[in-house]
Amino acid sequence: FDCRYGYRGTRQGAEYQGDLKLGANGIATFGLRNETERASTSQSPAPAGTFTPIKAEQTTNSAFAQYRFSSNDKLDLTIGGRVDDIVNGPNFATWRVTGSYRFDETNSRLHASLGTGAKSASLYQRFSEYGFASLQAEQNTGGDIGIEQKLFNDRLRMDVTAFNNRYHNLIGFGRVASCIASQIYGCY
Repeated sequence: FDCRYGYRGTRQGAEYQGDLKLGANGIATFGLRNETERASTSQSPAPAGTFTPIKAEQTTNSAFAQYRFSSNDKLDLTIGGRVDDIVNGPNFATWRVTGSYRFDETNSRLHASLGTGAKSASLYQRFSEYGFASLQAEQNTGGDIGIEQKLFNDRLRMDVTAFNNRYHNLIGFGRVASCIASQIYGCY
């Protein structure tokens, strides 16, 4: 039958971020974040037994910190971490370490980083007509290493970087065996 299907999603939150200057010992950045995501579905007309509306809410509380240090205008180091706690859901911690060293003699810089990431499934991915409520958070680990070279009195900059990422529980969309019969176009 001909109908209108609606999905309404909203996000609202607040964040505080502060810096603690440690003089020659670097700078520490820290903060807290609270975000609430809401979703609701509608269908018009909705004959009895053909549609079940959804009203869902997810609140995430986060804390993060980062420390940056520079030495002799040559060496830069950063280490940071974050914890995300989904109320009545999973929590996960992520981190990142970066480093950079400048070689003034050759006007070049060596840089590298290693870290993790995570993202919970959105309410749309979990509760829309294409979703599954039990979707797990996406997770990844990645790193890179590279060298930057400045040429022609800093008029040209070349950078070659090698990187690698490994993803776990990557949320995608497609027609797969886990889709239910009503998900004819695919599912998350």
